[in-house]
Amino acid sequence: MTNENNLKYITATSALNIPYNGMQCDWHQVDMLSSGNYHIHPVNFIGAEKIFNDYGIYDNTEFFISKGYNVANVLVATPIRAILDVLYMAIVVKKEYPKYFMMEDYLFEEIDHDELKDKLDILEQKIDTKSRDILVRWRFDNQLLNQERLMNKKREAEETMEDLKFVLNQLVDDINDKKIKEDSQLLNTFIEEIKHYDNLLKK
Repeated sequence: MTNENNLKYITATSALNIPYNGMQCDWHQVDMLSSGNYHIHPVNFIGAEKIFNDYGIYDNTEFFISKGYNVANVLVATPIRAILDVLYMAIVVKKEYPKYFMMEDYLFEEIDHDELKDKLDILEQKIDTKSRDILVRWRFDNQLLNQERLMNKKREAEETMEDLKFVLNQLVDDINDKKIKEDSQLLNTFIEEIKHYDNLLKK
């Protein structure tokens, strides 16, 4: 990872373990402090500095001094900025769906979800098409789309599920008519796809 950025700050899940305005969004603070392992942009983690600059970056030297560290000018990401950085690293840098980072797995009840949605909208506008598709899927899975877009995604999911059911029924008919040999792997693929979209519709 090359350092082409100006800021150096603690982010991602490391930042979520550091209290911000009395709010701590993860519960591994003791392990983090004892190990001394932190996600630091841009040393071992690439955050969304190119998009958000210093938004959500604050000085929390006081926290580390209270824990007995002799440090100065320790910058940390707020919970919303930490979320944005996690998504940027996973989706934009690595081009992967961050299934390991879901909103329900953290203590995000007190963050400003409207502000988070606004920042996610900005992130969407600034990234490439492939990354945007992954981000929209993650937002949908975590109920972070606005109501109109959520309804559109639900309609898309409904249409896709109906298409999958039609293809599966055709395949079953062909098998019953002995036009093709039974392909359990293909059948299982269709069934798993249908279950996936059915689960999305239930959210």
